[in-house]
Amino acid sequence: LVALSTMAKGGTSFAGKTVELPAEVDLTKTDFQPIMDFDGKLVGKTTKEGDKDVPATTVNVNVTPVWNTLDGRNGKTMMNYLKTDVKNLRKDAVGYGFVASLVDGGVVENVNVVLAVDNTANNPGNRYTYFGGIVGFLDGGTIRNCTVSGKITAYNRVGGVVGYAKSGTIEGVIVKGLTITSMKSEKDTAAWSTAGGLIGYASAGTVAITNCTVSGLKPTTADSGTLKGNIVGQLDTWKNAQNGVSNYSEWDATGAETHLVLTNVTVGNKVLEDEKDKTEENFGSFLSNGFDTRITIIKTV
Repeated sequence: LVALSTMAKGGTSFAGKTVELPAEVDLTKTDFQPIMDFDGKLVGKTTKEGDKDVPATTVNVNVTPVWNTLDGRNGKTMMNYLKTDVKNLRKDAVGYGFVASLVDGGVVENVNVVLAVDNTANNPGNRYTYFGGIVGFLDGGTIRNCTVSGKITAYNRVGGVVGYAKSGTIEGVIVKGLTITSMKSEKDTAAWSTAGGLIGYASAGTVAITNCTVSGLKPTTADSGTLKGNIVGQLDTWKNAQNGVSNYSEWDATGAETHLVLTNVTVGNKVLEDEKDKTEENFGSFLSNGFDTRITIIKTV
């Protein structure tokens, strides 16, 4: 994986290729850098439990971010698709995780991710950072048949599975007993501190979430903030303006409306089924701004 990460950062495409993982991968004892712009398949082993194939590959992850040094960063600089950024606020927006960025055609499958992440000493001095237990920036890829457990302590937007979800698919993923602590960056407020069981922050596209389960989540945000939820910490305002909510016109030139489409998603022991499950406990406090119209919940089981 260290070699794969180096090749991906250098621009090598893995489209159409499958990388098979062994039963045990420990990235906490090596100088591992998050995998950049991955467009291939990263596939673990499986074993049978009844009639189900469950992941049998365990990856132990402890990612230490590198922000701005002479050698660059070890995360994905994400905001280059903005046509304008007149205030120059997002030039240092970075996503990081086991996979820094998963793009169209990219798949992470059959992996048990065990997190032991503590980035307390690595304050980025920048509010636009996104940590995901599996993927930092989801931009069209698929995360399938994985589990996430352990503990994450990181800055700003933090998700158990994805830090920033723009578009893509999260399918058959189980988050169990995960502790997330989101800290605010230096000189910032709690408004940029979010914690989500599946997604830290969702904006500018459609994310399909199918047959996933979140249980025993323990999320904490800075200054007792309310941008935390079992599913997502924050739904952002991209093309969501209504009821006096700010319309970020410079963002509207790119991307699409933010949508989450949930099918047979379980929180605790309950399958979410309709409007009454669109709660702040599941989707964060931005629901109070009317963003619940961007969430579709479907139950077929």
